[in-house]
This record gives sequence, C-alpha cells and structure tokens, in this order.
Amino acid sequence: MHLDISIYKGAKRVRIVVREKVNGRYTTRLIKRIGTARNDEELEILKRIAQTDRSRLSSPNQLRLDLGQNSLGGLFSLGTFHHGAELVFGDIFDSLGVSVGRLTPLLRLLTIARIMHRASKRDTASWLSDALGSTYSLDQIYRFLDTIHKHKSEIQYSLREAVSSS
Repeated sequence: MHLDISIYKGAKRVRIVVREKVNGRYTTRLIKRIGTARNDEELEILKRIAQTDRSRLSSPNQLRLDLGQNSLGGLFSLGTFHHGAELVFGDIFDSLGVSVGRLTPLLRLLTIARIMHRASKRDTASWLSDALGSTYSLDQIYRFLDTIHKHKSEIQYSLREAVSSS
C-alpha cells in the first residue's frame, strides 16, 4: 500500500493504492480516496491523513496512538525525567486495566518507553534508567519479555475487552 499523488483537473488528488499483478500485468487498485488539494498546505494535510489511514488499513486490529513523527505532542523533559510522559501514557495504560501481577509496573514502563523512545531492548533499558529513573536491568527486561510471550494471547484478549467496552 502506498500513497498516490496525481494531478486531476488542475488539482492534486491523494489516494491510497496498491500495486497488484493480475494476469501477468501490474495494475493499480484504489484502496481509499483521501481528497483533493488546491494548494501546498492542503496537500500536506491530506498527506498526513493518508499516512494515518494507510497505517490503520495495513494493521486494522492494531491499537495506535499517533503522535506524529518526532513529536511528543507537547510533552517535555523536566530535569532528566519525563514526568509528563509517565503521567499521560501511564494513565492511559492504567485505564486499560492490563495486569500481569507483580510485573505490571515493568510492563507499564516498557509501554511508555515504546511510545516515547523506539529502540532496541538494550537502548530501552538504558533509556528507562536515564529518562524515567527505572532500576530494571537488561536481564530483568529479557526475562520479563519471555514470560509475557507465554501469556500473549491472554493479554491480547484482555486488551480487546478493555478497548471494546470503552
């Protein structure tokens, strides 16, 4: 799936399309029309809408929190800790009602880290320590992720229930 921007009747139209091979020939199939822009400002807005829609269409069952590229929605660091991020994203996490027993605080921190700082597990462990003041080691994070993987379907079910009931 990709964005298609083309000129139609003097304006630029933005669409989401997919290239497919049909009977040995490649064709373009329209997935969704986004809109028509008459100036550069409108075009940028339509591109953003299309990118969001494209990600939602490619993973329809994925819960997303789109903050935009390199933007943390007005959140900021106070000293070395990201207090706003922990308050906002932590509250959202808590409202979902996800519980993995005594390991829930680590899952909460890893969720916040995934939103704020997408990186490897090693970098995430370092970031958690620097940005959120976490004392979890890399080994603890690896062991936790192994444990979580065993209960993946139960956690996904509880998340679906929480999202569909709200």
